[in-house]
Amino acid sequence: MVYELMVDGKKYPLEMTVEAYLDICELCPEGNFSRLRDINDLPQRERIEISAKMLEALSRGAENSRAVRKPGYQPNPITATQVLALPLEEFFKIYSGMFEIIGKASGKPTVETAQKKRKKKSKGIKLNRAWFLFYGRLLNMDEREIMTTPYMEMCDMISCYAIYNGAEPKASKIGTDDALANVR
Repeated sequence: MVYELMVDGKKYPLEMTVEAYLDICELCPEGNFSRLRDINDLPQRERIEISAKMLEALSRGAENSRAVRKPGYQPNPITATQVLALPLEEFFKIYSGMFEIIGKASGKPTVETAQKKRKKKSKGIKLNRAWFLFYGRLLNMDEREIMTTPYMEMCDMISCYAIYNGAEPKASKIGTDDALANVR
């Protein structure tokens, strides 16, 4: 889903692409996206600088995605420097919206595989650049296409690929009588 940011009368699209996700991971403590909330515990200067870089990543992701889909389009993302030059009141409006965008864009995939029961506990894999490139290439995507694909769409494609190759789909209540009874 593409959102827009208005700065000085210019609209900047924001999108959580694979590229934006990976850039934001690098800004999180220990490079771990699940520690995104820990940024709030940092001193305010660091928190604001990191947030400006996150907005830049979301803008770059959306602009690069648009360039892939519209040949000849020249990406023009907002920069962290531009974000940091905003009046404080305007920045804080954008700041709160940014975390809403990140939260919505990194929710649960619509296609999931069932977890196999394991004797040993493992943490699973951390989806990093190498894994996204690996799965994308299995799906016959080039690097630019992989990096500009919306993050949740890529996660759905990875799950579909796993199901295609024998993984069990996660059980769903959709289509059951109980689920139909709850439809209003």
